[in-house]
Amino acid sequence: MISIIIQTSFNMCVCECKENNKDKKVR
Repeated sequence: MISIIIQTSFNMCVCECKENNKDKKVR
C-alpha cells in the first residue's frame, strides 16, 4: 500500500517536471 502511494507521488512529480520543461522550451 505504501509503495503504491510513493509510486503515485513519484509519477506526479515526473509529470510536473515534464510540464515545466515544456513551458521553458516554449519561452
